[in-house]
Amino acid sequence: MTEKKNTTDEQDNTKTTLVSHKLQPTITGNGRLVGGFVISSVLFCLFWGPLIPVILVVATIMGHVQTSATIGICILSSMAVARHSPTLCRCFLQSCGYFTKGVTVHYEPEMLSAIAESVVGSLWCMHPHGTSLGMGFTLNGAIRFRAHDEERYVHPQFRQTMPQTRLRAADGVQAPVLFNLPLVRNLLKGLGCCTPATKKNMFG
Repeated sequence: MTEKKNTTDEQDNTKTTLVSHKLQPTITGNGRLVGGFVISSVLFCLFWGPLIPVILVVATIMGHVQTSATIGICILSSMAVARHSPTLCRCFLQSCGYFTKGVTVHYEPEMLSAIAESVVGSLWCMHPHGTSLGMGFTLNGAIRFRAHDEERYVHPQFRQTMPQTRLRAADGVQAPVLFNLPLVRNLLKGLGCCTPATKKNMFG
């Protein structure tokens, strides 16, 4: 009869205690309906935004020059003035209500300690990441901090580890081309934690 011994990885896993925080929708009523509406609105921007320039070009060719010019000017103006909106961040976070088991972020205590000790900032890698609209990535990332409601969206231990000014300066990086697309740019700028992924922006 042989005795099974835990490997080092198994021993580490049994000792790991995660710091977890679950998102809860704040709008009363049918959270799943509200969450689905928010997700659909975001997908609408991601789908139709890149098509707007094509639609305007086609409309111009078909003779609707004045209409196309007016719409184009309005869109370019909105892209130019788009700014961070904590209200938009809080609305975006309502999408957590769509998921029957909610959305929860997990941190290792060692990670929190490492972040607290870092002087020049830190670069986070999140898993799962996803593509397009990765809900785990977006709902558990810097949008929580940019909503400007730490009591509701940030774990108490995280708030104690990180000063508010640093939390609200959290940022993420995306492909630079996205910031040239109508509606998509407005959304990214409105969330406040989106920056073109250039060497200058990432490493200063």
